[in-house]
Amino acid sequence: MSMRVFAVKPKLIIIFIIVVVVLLYLTFKSTYRPSSGPLSTIKLDAGSVGHGYATVVISTQDLEDRLRKGEKIDENSSKLAELIRFKYIAKAKPDRPYNLQDVQKKDFSRGQSMFIEETLGSKKNGFFIDIGAGDGEKDSVSLYLEKELRWTGLLIEPDPAKQQDLALKNRKADILHGCVNNEKFAMQKKIKEGHLFTDSASDQDQEGYPVMCFPFSAIATAIGRRHIDLVTIDANRRELEILETIPFNLIEIEILSVEFQEDEANDIIQFMRSQGYKAINLMDNRILDKRDLIFRRRSTNENSNV
Repeated sequence: MSMRVFAVKPKLIIIFIIVVVVLLYLTFKSTYRPSSGPLSTIKLDAGSVGHGYATVVISTQDLEDRLRKGEKIDENSSKLAELIRFKYIAKAKPDRPYNLQDVQKKDFSRGQSMFIEETLGSKKNGFFIDIGAGDGEKDSVSLYLEKELRWTGLLIEPDPAKQQDLALKNRKADILHGCVNNEKFAMQKKIKEGHLFTDSASDQDQEGYPVMCFPFSAIATAIGRRHIDLVTIDANRRELEILETIPFNLIEIEILSVEFQEDEANDIIQFMRSQGYKAINLMDNRILDKRDLIFRRRSTNENSNV
């Protein structure tokens, strides 16, 4: 009995392989939905769909869109730090030479810089957060430390005009284009002639440049900092409100330099004392009508009533 051998043509094999590949691709495509931006998994509260936890895919673009529509985002939102880091912080370019108006000047502050240098024993390579950095030169507390002691940090300025001047100075610190919010959530505000409008209905109707405002804790998370050598605050009478949003139990700040008005001094001192800080200097420049308090974190063996 003879057997027949059937030869399969090469063309049929190729067609078969193509059909299989196409079917696999269509199956994968029907079950996979990529997001347009970075992904995050967030948990819904118990009692939501499925009476438990559900996975929701969101992107930083989604989060920004919600902010621009007037929504307030809690400081603990899982994507907020990522949005700040990748969208609102301009990285420093340390290879560029300084572009300062007064190249001969050493201390650009009202005396705080050299006092802080002495207090910290001329510490090198420190880290600062400068809230209300202005143009990065005039009255800057951080610039001296950056130039003379190789500090770096984050410069925060909400005013678009000042942001442009700040960028041209070629500082060796990153720049956050936005403001530190005086509440524990992120939101969009408006700024005009240096004045930040609140979220009240009357302010929302006024003209102004939109600016994103982020809570201090989210900013610290975005830059990966839980220890900061210096925080300076110049925020047009919002200093105490900003201080009240800082989680001092989670973030170690060695020195704070805070501009204040005379009627605010006692409230600021009392609050900082409650957070474990003591006022170590008061700088009163009557000519410029500017006043600054400098606080230092109290060591564990110091009297809490100091």
